[in-house]
Amino acid sequence: MVDRAKPPDPWMVFATGLLGLVCLQVLAPVGWALGNRYMRICLRQGLDPDPLARMGRTFGMVGTLLWGTLFFVGLVVALVGYAWTR
Repeated sequence: MVDRAKPPDPWMVFATGLLGLVCLQVLAPVGWALGNRYMRICLRQGLDPDPLARMGRTFGMVGTLLWGTLFFVGLVVALVGYAWTR
């Protein structure tokens, strides 16, 4: 049985990954997830993944890890600062 699912648009994967990395942090995991879906569908159908989709997926990964790490460090600093003032 052949998988007939259409992969997401590579430009959509690229745009969400880039915007998630640069300014709209909520979109970084969305770009990562869209990129994973795109890669999975392309590999199932035997297609070569578009380089734009690969970059968007990578941007989504980096953005998710970067902003997640910054959020965690900020939370720890805030909690330590709060505990220090008590």
